[in-house]
Amino acid sequence: MISKADNLPVDADSPGAEEVIHRWLNVASLIAQLFKADLLENFGPRWIANDFRAALEERRDGDVAKHPIKQAEVLAVVNYMLIAGERFSEAVKAGKVEMTAEKWRLWAEEMKKVADLVDESVRWDLKERARKASDMMVELYPEVFEQKD
Repeated sequence: MISKADNLPVDADSPGAEEVIHRWLNVASLIAQLFKADLLENFGPRWIANDFRAALEERRDGDVAKHPIKQAEVLAVVNYMLIAGERFSEAVKAGKVEMTAEKWRLWAEEMKKVADLVDESVRWDLKERARKASDMMVELYPEVFEQKD
């Protein structure tokens, strides 16, 4: 499955990149709202999980600190969590998404790394929103974080 982020321009300075970023963020927010309202059947969790993988597992260190494209990619999954986190955690716990509790933990930890890595001047209040989303993941599925490594 291809992430919506795969359609983003590689170069943030390319013509129309800013418009594409904003359009994509709007689509991701709409998906979160539709998923929260239970209007996406089994597709919502898959789409969201795929975007989490693309943004947080495939992210290279340093990218998110400097590149608006990567910042937007991370912001989309942060928004998924802030908008529909409770619903997504229910799907994960019920085994409706092809992922594990370990993935949930990894994604929360990666979001925290983003919050620690980006400067407060990064737009969209990404630093604070990533921190809130990471904290929310811990609150929604605390038993994952209580496990011993």
